[in-house]
Amino acid sequence: MAQTRRAREAHLLNDNFLMCRGFAFLHSRVLLHRQDELAEMEKQLLAMDDEDAENDKLALQSRRRDDQRPDQPSRKSLMERIDNKLKDYGKTSDTSTPQ
Repeated sequence: MAQTRRAREAHLLNDNFLMCRGFAFLHSRVLLHRQDELAEMEKQLLAMDDEDAENDKLALQSRRRDDQRPDQPSRKSLMERIDNKLKDYGKTSDTSTPQ
């Protein structure tokens, strides 16, 4: 029995052994929060697309033309926000899965 206990203690003292809590619940909550933010941005983008489909179809076919329109909310700005949020979402989803 004492030998088993010593072996266990030696294993626990090994520098290569570390057990940490993963906080899976919190990762899930953050993912759901980011997912909801992305869904909201997706709705905004689709609303812009619908408006352009009615008013200026060429804006949907040309990023440059779209960027030059001063009277419309910036699709470019929204796309940059979506891109950043997707990167954050990807990083969080990568860290929430067990390795």
